[in-house]
Amino acid sequence: MQPSQFASGYIHAANLIQNRIIGATGRLNDKLTIASIKQESGRTAAIGIFAAHATTLGAWNDQFSGDYPGYFQRGLESRGVDMVMFYAGTVGSHTNRGKGSKFDKSKYIGEALADSAIVVLNKMEYSNDVSFSAVATEIEIPKLQMIYISDDLRLSPEIGHKLMPEMKSTYLQAFAVDNLLWISMPCELSGEYAIDLKNALALKGYNSAITSFNGQYLGYIVPAKYYYYDAYESRLMGWFGPSMGDYLMELNYTVADSLTGEKL
Repeated sequence: MQPSQFASGYIHAANLIQNRIIGATGRLNDKLTIASIKQESGRTAAIGIFAAHATTLGAWNDQFSGDYPGYFQRGLESRGVDMVMFYAGTVGSHTNRGKGSKFDKSKYIGEALADSAIVVLNKMEYSNDVSFSAVATEIEIPKLQMIYISDDLRLSPEIGHKLMPEMKSTYLQAFAVDNLLWISMPCELSGEYAIDLKNALALKGYNSAITSFNGQYLGYIVPAKYYYYDAYESRLMGWFGPSMGDYLMELNYTVADSLTGEKL
């Protein structure tokens, strides 16, 4: 551990992401968020958060791979960043977009994001005096409404619980470092949900990151307007009914209010 400085920023990368449920007409959380720590010795670490699913490679691939985040990491480390990490953002209903196929597509997206990250890093203003706060709240998990039978009928929760492992205590966690507010969720939240919260935070002067896969897994959480779509995310992986997204977003806003001292 050494004395260090912290900074964060973002850049839009709309050409590298698309709405998986409804395509070109869908709203996009297209921000690449960058957080960086620079030691007094000059060594630098960077974290990238992006909402496009890292699924450029299909079932044909039998090699271990970092997909496009691997190219992102190597792209930044080859340009002098000493340590690079990548976090999945609000990947629900968002997938990647790029040129080529297979590993060529992975490389294109990862290196394009690395180019964008360099732009952000070069503009960052670091501070060695930062504030920090954190909060966690337990999520009350509703009864399962998994396995679609018809628009008005799902498999009984009692049967569903026999098919799914028991989900015990599940938490929504968040922290703020200076003007960066980071919320980490136990699900794959739709990027469409994230847009409004990120915009509300931006109006108050905050950068933000919302990430997935923290602690538990509650499936895909997409807006209620998509609940009856015959789509993978809403029909097969929407396990808790059409109101689950609004419930989780209410928690997100409450958490953000508590960390910022603002009413968003």
